[in-house]
Amino acid sequence: MRSFFCLILLFFCISSSVFAGPGPEAQLREYRRLDSLHSETGFKDAGLGITYSKQMLEIGRQTGIDTLILKAGHYLGQSLEMIGQFDNALKTYYDVLLQAEKVHNCYYEYAAATSIGSVHQT
Repeated sequence: MRSFFCLILLFFCISSSVFAGPGPEAQLREYRRLDSLHSETGFKDAGLGITYSKQMLEIGRQTGIDTLILKAGHYLGQSLEMIGQFDNALKTYYDVLLQAEKVHNCYYEYAAATSIGSVHQT
């Protein structure tokens, strides 16, 4: 009888982890993988850069980690700028700047402001 209860408990533990979706560790692993892919190819192929950065942005929003969101947003702005979508790039950079100011992230405040200036100079 005791082994039966242990078996049922094991089943519930396994099924809850399967149906709960990826945990934070898996999401962070995927984010790092996409970040590496973006670093390797995203600056050469803007289409891939947009794809990777949008996936990174989604993971960042799911985890709620501001730095992940800011980094992915900045990558997205860079990729949009590379393909000449300057209006969309500016909107993305301004969104990053606003979010960075809210969370007091000086690095991305500076990065977004610099990128905004760069777009205005082109």
